[in-house]
Amino acid sequence: MYNRDNNFNNINNGFQRTQNNRRGYGNQFYNTHDDSKIFNKTFKKPIRRHKKDMIISKLGKRFLNDDSKVAYLKNLKHIDIDSKRLLAKDSTEILDQIVYPKNFQLIQEKRLNDYLQATTVLNIEKTKFLKNFIAKEFPSILQVDPKVNKNWKASFSEDKLLIHKLYERCNAKQHCGINLKPFISSTNLHDTVYISLDLEEYENSSKITEVGITIYDPRENGFYDKNNNGFYHKSIDPFFRTYHIIVKERITQRNKRFIFCKKQESLFNETYILDFKNTHSFLQLIWDRYFNNEVLAANGFKVALVGQSVMGDISSLKKEFNLKENFEFDSRLTNSINVQRKQQNANKRVKVRKPIVNVYDTEKLSRIVLSDSISVKKQLRFLNIPHTALHNALNDSYYTLLSFIKMTNIDSRINMKLDDPMQIFQRWNHLQLLNENTSTVIPLEIAYLLEKEEKLAAFEENGGVKEEESKSVKKLNKLTQQLEFGLPLDVDTYLDIPF
Repeated sequence: MYNRDNNFNNINNGFQRTQNNRRGYGNQFYNTHDDSKIFNKTFKKPIRRHKKDMIISKLGKRFLNDDSKVAYLKNLKHIDIDSKRLLAKDSTEILDQIVYPKNFQLIQEKRLNDYLQATTVLNIEKTKFLKNFIAKEFPSILQVDPKVNKNWKASFSEDKLLIHKLYERCNAKQHCGINLKPFISSTNLHDTVYISLDLEEYENSSKITEVGITIYDPRENGFYDKNNNGFYHKSIDPFFRTYHIIVKERITQRNKRFIFCKKQESLFNETYILDFKNTHSFLQLIWDRYFNNEVLAANGFKVALVGQSVMGDISSLKKEFNLKENFEFDSRLTNSINVQRKQQNANKRVKVRKPIVNVYDTEKLSRIVLSDSISVKKQLRFLNIPHTALHNALNDSYYTLLSFIKMTNIDSRINMKLDDPMQIFQRWNHLQLLNENTSTVIPLEIAYLLEKEEKLAAFEENGGVKEEESKSVKKLNKLTQQLEFGLPLDVDTYLDIPF
């Protein structure tokens, strides 16, 4: 019988043993850890690459090409937006025909303001309770001067420190009322396209190796009803556009010192392997379709950037790809940036207002909403969002956007009671318990894979694979099919990526 616990211990022992033949791995990680045979074999295996042209037969290509030439829209006399989106090859131009209804904005703003007022009232009451509780249970913490006593925290338990921190948070009022409004307005007005961005860089050169982009567009996730004051009928099934790009010239650059390379572990959609030039063209297309799109603004919509410490990623993108943009990123959420430009026919500089793109940094937001600045992984745990395979660019961008929406959507905030410091206290304690008791249980599918590798190695040592042994391996293959990630496609041009 297969013993999963023993196998797990063997893997751990394999990581901890010291071997002499570390060919090509003279770095920090492999100086302190060692890899089992299975891990080493898997990690060194080249990234799968499939030519997109080889997937579809010649007949299939003709079939798709002939369909693309048919103009289905001309056969409809009365065409609404949904019909156009249904029949169009590319819905971008059709989405740009949608106008954000002002009546709906007024309705949503009233709900938003009522909610923010309620959070202010709740905060006042909770502040009183926290202050009275602290004064009764451990009043000395209220007289502490951190400037005088720098080691004051050592005198109090973690629970007392957390309760005091929640009191200071409530007293500062940054997580409620008008201080919270800039962070959550766009999500609840349904007027903003969110572009979540994440990059992975090579540890030895800081060059970009992966780009992950996840897009949430309210125009694709609901219907603005003109006959009902522009009311927004939100889809019960949220739709995200996901793009995962690996830079072809850097496909062999794989991190292993601080984090493991997860290029192959995209959970959403295909992975596209593009050369540097086409990666630039793809990014410029995204920039032009959303950030540089003046039609969006004219129709009452906005575009915002979402990410974890995302301004660092933007700096890296600008440094390597030099993307053309007619806007300014605003990470302070001031909603107005005056940029000095030099006039063509004058020597003096004048202030010219450029379009702005709000930047929502989930690290900053977690500090306000969750009382501390925490990583994406801890945010996901805190918010009960299932996750895996982090440090893949697309996975990170997707999960970061989920975390952002969860922290800013009124219904999610009410359901999870994110405005109640007592609920925050419970969640922090639960998170601390998870950190202190990390589970060593490995998924059964992975255990099957490990057994498969062991059996194949044993078969090879014995001079081949017998028929009955081959059946056993086939069974393992069938049981582990659900572990498949997105298919890596080697494409010739960014135009091969479906939008």
